[in-house]
Amino acid sequence: MSKGRALLAVILGLALNMLLGFASIALAWAIFGPEGAFQGETTVTSFAWCAFGCGAGLAAGVIVGRATSAVAKQAPRLPVFVLAGLLLVIGLGSAVLQLGAEPKPLPEGMSVADLTFFEAGEVATSPAWYSFAAPGIVALGVLLGGRVLRVRRI
Repeated sequence: MSKGRALLAVILGLALNMLLGFASIALAWAIFGPEGAFQGETTVTSFAWCAFGCGAGLAAGVIVGRATSAVAKQAPRLPVFVLAGLLLVIGLGSAVLQLGAEPKPLPEGMSVADLTFFEAGEVATSPAWYSFAAPGIVALGVLLGGRVLRVRRI
């Protein structure tokens, strides 16, 4: 396998991960709406939102891992490992940077129900457990989709 093909596989995997991540957030917004996305009238995301995010992250990771493996062709393991590692490091780094961050207030005179999709994205704060769990879940999905990890059948 050429180094160029391996690099292309990782870059395409990163791009696909961002695309599927945005799509899953848009789908969650369509399902939960602003009232279901947040805990009461706070800007902290709800447990249901986070649980959906975990499931969607695993599914997206599997798709991304499979696509990365397919692009890499003859020797797909290394690009899949690199991609999973990058997503894990970037995600955990982001989670560390968010530690201790105070939830943002709602815009003046607005309630959660008034928020648009993009306004909600500007003020939303995830619970710490989710910020740390999500990168691991996505990385696990990438490894499963790339067939680096296999689930044994009983």
